[in-house]
Amino acid sequence: MRRDADGPLGDVEAVIGPTERDVRVETAAGKPGREIVRFADEHDADHIVVGNHGREGVARVLVGSVAEQVVSRASMPVTVVR
Repeated sequence: MRRDADGPLGDVEAVIGPTERDVRVETAAGKPGREIVRFADEHDADHIVVGNHGREGVARVLVGSVAEQVVSRASMPVTVVR
């Protein structure tokens, strides 16, 4: 899985182009919501941006929402992009 994670995300800087912001790709093993918040806390992030598939109803209940977990656990502002 770690090998596959380097694929599409490895070229993120090429996709977004030059920026004044610090951009890097990190991978972690564990529960995604917890790992995202842990990483943000450890690196003194001032904001988290997370994607959401927009599942509703039974699919959302069965699969859960990483974005929802991040919003409820984070101590900093979170922007959810659909």
